Amino acid sequence: MTSPLSAEKELNQQQPFLHAQSLLEACELALARGRPTRGASARWRWLLNLWLPMEMVAAAARPGLLAFASWCGLLIGGAMIAYGVIRPLAWFRPGDIDSWYLACAYLVTFCFVLGRPSVTAFPGWTASDVTAAGLRFTQLTEMNERDLSEVRLFVGLAETASRRRIVALWWIVGSIWALSAWLAQKGLETPNGNMLASALIPFLFCMFFAGLIAAYTRAVNHVYGLSHTLLMARETELLQLLKTKETRLKRRRSIRPSDR
Repeated sequence: MTSPLSAEKELNQQQPFLHAQSLLEACELALARGRPTRGASARWRWLLNLWLPMEMVAAAARPGLLAFASWCGLLIGGAMIAYGVIRPLAWFRPGDIDSWYLACAYLVTFCFVLGRPSVTAFPGWTASDVTAAGLRFTQLTEMNERDLSEVRLFVGLAETASRRRIVALWWIVGSIWALSAWLAQKGLETPNGNMLASALIPFLFCMFFAGLIAAYTRAVNHVYGLSHTLLMARETELLQLLKTKETRLKRRRSIRPSDR
């Protein structure tokens, strides 16, 4: 039979790992579903947890899809104005309209590709994500400096494992891309071109899989960014409390006995 002291010691040893796991899960839920709401029943919770990675990928891919839709909308709208409105009016020569449209299309493309660091560095990040993660990870206010260092260690180990997984996925994409390129080259060499048609399916699958992994990578960056932000906020709070205690202690020591 396990004694209460040994059980408490075992719980203390497991606590940093459990805190790190709960922290990452809270950041995942904050990214996918925002602030905590009324939870689903235990009967369907396993299904929601199974679907959570797709929710994370969808939330991470949303900014990129919106930017791509905006880029397509500007190009299509510009084409409609240039060739549907200005060209029939015959204000400019057709060659000039083509040149101006291409110049504007390149300019818009450069604006989207280059981007601002304040936007491209934190795609899809909002301050409400940090608040939602803090509301979901309620154990944060109970952690001290030692807990923070231990939890940060486990979070670092988990992040390293996630990065290795992403690298392996990109290697799979590269292998499929190499296969499609080899099939396309063989298709160009053969007279009937059957191999060239066979390369289309791996190429399309590679493009889709590459976009999926890119969104997954962004979701992973978001999750670990939120976890580091919460740990840093708690560390700052503990330092502020320590400074407040030191200031009060100095004030008490500065008071002379005759003034008491």
